[in-house]
Amino acid sequence: MTQKSASSDQPVRPPVRQRVRPVPSAPATEPRQTPRQPVPPKGSGQTPAASGNAASDEAVGYCNPPRHSRFKPGFDARRPRGRKPGSKNKASAIVAMMESPTVLRTPEGGIKTVSTAEALARKLRELGLTGQLPAIAKAFELYHKALPPAAVEPGASGGPSVQSPDEISAADQAILAAFEAEIAARISKGEKK
Repeated sequence: MTQKSASSDQPVRPPVRQRVRPVPSAPATEPRQTPRQPVPPKGSGQTPAASGNAASDEAVGYCNPPRHSRFKPGFDARRPRGRKPGSKNKASAIVAMMESPTVLRTPEGGIKTVSTAEALARKLRELGLTGQLPAIAKAFELYHKALPPAAVEPGASGGPSVQSPDEISAADQAILAAFEAEIAARISKGEKK
């Protein structure tokens, strides 16, 4: 419980301890006699004033590494000789892997050596034949990419060919005219078929 003084309504508190800062000791060396020179901005072409110590005049900091750790003249690259001859990039490594031989078992129990690409295509075919839709879609995508451009056009692979109206024979034009008349008659009657 705090005591209140009779003269005021403030509680009585203990006296505050005075803060004492330590007195610095005398410096072991003499302070600098010459003021430090400001470093000119980079790229200004100015150099710091020369004094007795060249190392202290060098500005070291951001974009200014110490002179001993800078690249020496004539050694501008980290890999001066470049990529080693014969080393492969990703594309050539993948092609080499897909063309490498793989051993497969045939349904008769024999062993057959095929390329990795062919083995993967066979596996994709097996998965597609089991009914897996992603495998079926991927197989058709690869099939269409593998076809030559002429085979993709209509009529080139044995399907119906598309002809211009000038190439249609007179008999075919008569059939089309009769069909057109029949459709027009059905529309006028209001039939759906």
